[in-house]
Amino acid sequence: MYCPGRTYRSVWTIDPNLSEVNVKQVKLSDGYVSEPEFILVELTPSRFVLELEGDPDILILIDRDTKKVYNGRKVKDKADASCRFKTL
Repeated sequence: MYCPGRTYRSVWTIDPNLSEVNVKQVKLSDGYVSEPEFILVELTPSRFVLELEGDPDILILIDRDTKKVYNGRKVKDKADASCRFKTL
């Protein structure tokens, strides 16, 4: 999943067979690269739920049917529709 944002661009690699999620974020203003660690905590045929390791209040919900991503504390109703998905 590729997510271009206003301040960051990120690439997410999710393998449903593994609990760890590979994330690489680049801050656009200075090129700073971070790799936050997420854990796959829920997997259904229609969605992935990821949790930021060390902060279970930060969740990412990826709805595979609508192709929308919801993120934040306790997953709010606002979707970040700028992400693009590619199945490998």
